[in-house]
Amino acid sequence: DLPSRGYLQPSTMYLRYKCTVTADGTAAPRMKGTPAYTPFVNSTVLLGSQVVESIQNYNALNNVIFNTKMDVAGKQAYAYALGYSGSNVLALNGRLLTDTTSETWDMAMPLNNVIANCDHLVPLKHMPLVRIQLTMDAIANMFTTTSQQTISLNNLELCYDVVEFGGSTEAVVASLADENGNI
Repeated sequence: DLPSRGYLQPSTMYLRYKCTVTADGTAAPRMKGTPAYTPFVNSTVLLGSQVVESIQNYNALNNVIFNTKMDVAGKQAYAYALGYSGSNVLALNGRLLTDTTSETWDMAMPLNNVIANCDHLVPLKHMPLVRIQLTMDAIANMFTTTSQQTISLNNLELCYDVVEFGGSTEAVVASLADENGNI
């Protein structure tokens, strides 16, 4: 849930978390796609209790975006944050875990949704409660290997900047609302 105060700077919104994959010890698992997005199959944005955006196959969509909009140098620059393994060009299509039993690493990903893609400040103070929900995918869809593995995501933190203005600026923004309270 985003706070109902101030103005959100949408370009600053990202999710960071710690990922732990535990395998059965027979083979090192290979995570598909862009690893930071791989665990999340659905992204939903709610305003109040109303769904305003629901993106199915969120992980696949973001993998396509990163693979078509970024060249190898761009992917190399963000390799650590997005969870790619190694500095090898061949390692920029998923993540091959180096351990056959357990591996933990940190990742961060910019969110791609209707709020994070806004061009201007988002007036959270003048909106109903904003909720962003991410749904995890099935383990079988996250890995190319057939060995048994588990995944856990810890320390999930939604990061963003909120700007608050003085009372005179707030009054000007509030005066822009129509009779229904829409800005």
